Amino acid sequence: MHKTPFNFPGRLGTGRFLWLAVLFAILSPGLGFFVFAAGRIAGTKAESDLRDRALAARPLAADTLKGDVEKQRLIPRVLARDGAVQEMLRSPGTGGEAALDEKLRAIARDAASSVIYVINSEGTTVAASNAGKPTSFVGRDYRFRHYFVEAMASGMATQYALGTISKRPGLFLSSRIDGPEGPLGVVVVKVELDRVESSWRESGLVVFTSDERGVVLSTSVPQWRFGALSPLSKKEAKIARDLLQLPGAAFEPVPLSHRGGNLVTASTADKAAGFVTVSQDLGKVIPGWRLSLLIPADAEISAAMMTARATALLALVLVAFAVSVIVRRAGRSDNGRTRLRA
Repeated sequence: MHKTPFNFPGRLGTGRFLWLAVLFAILSPGLGFFVFAAGRIAGTKAESDLRDRALAARPLAADTLKGDVEKQRLIPRVLARDGAVQEMLRSPGTGGEAALDEKLRAIARDAASSVIYVINSEGTTVAASNAGKPTSFVGRDYRFRHYFVEAMASGMATQYALGTISKRPGLFLSSRIDGPEGPLGVVVVKVELDRVESSWRESGLVVFTSDERGVVLSTSVPQWRFGALSPLSKKEAKIARDLLQLPGAAFEPVPLSHRGGNLVTASTADKAAGFVTVSQDLGKVIPGWRLSLLIPADAEISAAMMTARATALLALVLVAFAVSVIVRRAGRSDNGRTRLRA
């Protein structure tokens, strides 16, 4: 007599689901890695996109500075060849100083220069755009200034330093005044880069320049000025103090550290945040200077990573759901065929 085998409903389907559960447990680390990797890839792509934007913004930031410096540099070059300036230095005390003061004042006003002044060969200022003011440079001895010594020796000089009277930082551009008998003196224009730095701040980016030793000079973050991007040796610190003429400068570390690639962490207002950074040398316009630009990165990279991981997780859920539906239907089909055979 033929015996009909016992048939437990759902037994085959339960086996399949158990098999799926075991398979899921085995694959879970790989699936987790897939979700994690999706986020990392998206973060890298977001970092690359931010770098492209920083590279696109960098020329504008650099040109804002270079344009201002190049315009101001023309002033001492032209004045060094001015007949009235040369004559006043050849024949001091003949009454030409007052007229020259007024001329320098008009040029400074039109060119938005901080101050323009003429120094004789002995290092004493004989005319200035701020003559007659409490902060007048007239009569001041500037033999110790590098922009005077270097211009007298080589014809031109550039120096970034604090003003001895104003105590405000600025870029000093100088040209030697030559006569038939030799050097007569130096014309100097001081450029306070407030407009440039304000423009950088308004862009929403962090922009700063640094010298060969990594000392920050002009910057959209004032508290970084005269800080060091990396620790200076005693010798480097001595050279920096001498060139910047900051005898008491400590060159405190700038709160900026590299995280890898183009990413850095920086504190701009007592709050640390991530940035993508790019930089470039300023070349002949300001020899030895390097401009760096930082674009905020944390929010954009985090959003890209979260979106990618959520998308990957959703895709896995949908695949798992589709597989479970297929398995359930297969189980029902097997159960149906078993009943028919019975």
